[in-house]
Amino acid sequence: MASVYRNSFITLAATASPDGSGGLIQPLSSPTACFEVEDIGWRAREHLQWDYTAHNMLREPLNRRAWTLQEAFLSPRLLHFASDQMHWECYCLKESEDGLNDLSDIQMPKFDGDKVRTYVKNGGMFSLRATIRAHEVLKFRYPGSHDEHWDNIMEDYTTRRLTYRRDKLPALAGITQRFFEVKDDVPILGMWRRSLPRNLLWHVRRFAQRPSAGLSNTGGTLPSWTFLSLDEPVIMKPSWVDSGRTGPFEREEIEILEASVAWDGLAMTSRLASSKLRVRGKLCQARLDDGCASTRDEPNKFRIVPFDASKEQEFEDSLGRPLGECWLDAKPVGEEEPIWFLKLGKIAVKGGRSERITIRGYKAGVLALQLVAERENVFSRIGAGFISWNSRFDDCADGDAKCFGEKGVEVRCIELV
Repeated sequence: MASVYRNSFITLAATASPDGSGGLIQPLSSPTACFEVEDIGWRAREHLQWDYTAHNMLREPLNRRAWTLQEAFLSPRLLHFASDQMHWECYCLKESEDGLNDLSDIQMPKFDGDKVRTYVKNGGMFSLRATIRAHEVLKFRYPGSHDEHWDNIMEDYTTRRLTYRRDKLPALAGITQRFFEVKDDVPILGMWRRSLPRNLLWHVRRFAQRPSAGLSNTGGTLPSWTFLSLDEPVIMKPSWVDSGRTGPFEREEIEILEASVAWDGLAMTSRLASSKLRVRGKLCQARLDDGCASTRDEPNKFRIVPFDASKEQEFEDSLGRPLGECWLDAKPVGEEEPIWFLKLGKIAVKGGRSERITIRGYKAGVLALQLVAERENVFSRIGAGFISWNSRFDDCADGDAKCFGEKGVEVRCIELV
């Protein structure tokens, strides 16, 4: 299927059709008027405003389906029959009939790095062909750009609907293969081998479902450390990570000992034979406060507090901020188990205006883990978050920082399942 779209000359998209029987031509939702005006300067008191055409396109039925993301990504040329007008996309430009969504002035290969980031982040499915071309053009000038593109596409993908859960991996196979050719890296269930410490920091903004039945084509459940194990929109780059960096880590704090995925046949479309993730890093035990930090928009957000409650005030700053914060993947089930935190990397916290950005401090990106019953040094992921860098979790040796628990911080080799 991927080769069909990739080798096509043009793809016609019934973008406004709710299903396969709707056809290309739909009644227009609203008339469009095109006109030009002279520059009226800065003294104007009235102005015209319209809904951004790209935003309207993202709400179209076809653009909310998971399979169509891959089909649009691979097509070299795409003509949308939308509810308001027709839209054109190719490697060089995207354009709408009314001219409001004309990006022909941003042509390849004269792509500017900042424009690429804005184009991909805000353009949604409109930007996918540009993403491919941007990879090829900017691969050496902006080495971190392809990671950022992938993150944006995965965030889009996880918001889309699937009729059958078993299609979650196959609907991503073509995109993964295309990025593999450009990135020259090994895909690991929605993430990449070289950027795995950073990729593992994904989180969700509300409690998600992790179906126990798994995907029928995997032969079991997906491992807890991949966002594909959840049925929920994912945040690949957390909001508390500076958005101006190509990657959030100033320094990685875990060593990837083994990261492998094996398939019975073609990757992502056949049965998942096995997956293994073994790492070496710093672990500590801590507690989650009873939802004190949770909000209406993020009910799964909790404060991280020291294992020893008497030490809690030592880690609150002058503003009363806690040791750290954590976003749980799913609602806790059964009795509360001890929570372990694995430090992934050191993250710079920046502030100030764009022309005078300063580093205001550091945070440690962490995974929240629970021990798997009756299995030594085997953990499952339950969430992700950060711990303040001045929490004695930063440069402590094995066994230091007793406030984190009886054994303090430990350096271990563990397996994530």
